[in-house]
Amino acid sequence: MLAPFKVNQLFGLHKDDETVLAPEYEAVWPLPNGFWGFRRGDLFGVLAADGREASTCQLPAVYAGFAELTVDEELEAFLEPEATFVPFMRQRFPALQMHYDLLCQPASWLAEAITPHLTDEEGEVWLYAADRILVLKPAGSWEMMKRPPKAREENLYYAPQHPAGTFRQVVPAEFVAADVEDLLRWRLRLTELTEDSEKVDGASAFTWTLADGQARTSHLNALEEVLTSSGIRSLKPVEGWIFPSTNPSTLPSWPRLCARPASSN
Repeated sequence: MLAPFKVNQLFGLHKDDETVLAPEYEAVWPLPNGFWGFRRGDLFGVLAADGREASTCQLPAVYAGFAELTVDEELEAFLEPEATFVPFMRQRFPALQMHYDLLCQPASWLAEAITPHLTDEEGEVWLYAADRILVLKPAGSWEMMKRPPKAREENLYYAPQHPAGTFRQVVPAEFVAADVEDLLRWRLRLTELTEDSEKVDGASAFTWTLADGQARTSHLNALEEVLTSSGIRSLKPVEGWIFPSTNPSTLPSWPRLCARPASSN
């Protein structure tokens, strides 16, 4: 089995006591189907599990696409005063795109970050060179094909906020340049979300509404237990309320989360 090793800040691969790939690369990493990638600068290559070279270091190692704004970036935008919000967004996040209801910014990733996530429905990984396509197959074999026009590399790479560190291939038509109306609608939607979270301050409410569904459930249960045991109030949701989907492309519509404390009069 291949394993990485490091010499003078550069990486190689060995198998038992045998050096299979000299330590001359800035990164080596496991790929699906038993393959390994190795990168020098903005080019990378691929080795099979048996050490045979599927591709020399000639594959483009920079992948372009869009990434959702992080929770911290969204909070920064949300806290900007309304009067300066649009120019702030234009300067802070150039070339913003709308992906359904979500704001995304242009991004790029090196091959070691994105190629482990590129397995398609058939378990294959498609990697593109200037005029060829390297297909890594589930059985550990590979095929080098001539690159046809309008191949699937025209898809963009997309990094959602949840789950972090994952990537999807999406068609360019799913992204539209964000205009002023899109930005204002996005801000209004987040304002409505935070106003529906009465039990916490604005920043905490913002983080609450952007967390995934499982985290919201756990947090709400913990608050319910502490506050109920203290005789303060109940945080049980209103009747019929259901936690929204964790699908990051669907922003939840929040009802009032908690009952007001009973009057002491």
